[in-house]
Amino acid sequence: MSISFLTQPPEFDARFAQVFEKPSGKPKNEVKNQPPKDEPAKKDERQHLQNVLAEHDISLKFRRDEKTGQLVVEMIDNKTGDAVRQMPSEVSLKLSEAFAKVQGQFIEARV
Repeated sequence: MSISFLTQPPEFDARFAQVFEKPSGKPKNEVKNQPPKDEPAKKDERQHLQNVLAEHDISLKFRRDEKTGQLVVEMIDNKTGDAVRQMPSEVSLKLSEAFAKVQGQFIEARV
């Protein structure tokens, strides 16, 4: 798989980093017991994401990795068909697979 990078403004990366970053357990800058976002707010966020993707002629492809079972999101350049970015990366998937194979081998059971 070849990876190509598009020339893009810095705010483009920042927007996608926010969309795809992992939740840290505690929401940032949110008030406790805040109700979930209402449907119109979700629609606005979806529309904003669609607009940003359309500006750069990029589509999203979702798949499940066969070896690790993790959800993989690929940003595809519609002009070339190449993957611009993948989350998690191939390296991360290979590391996850390797860790899964050795899981439990370093623990000694003592009775």
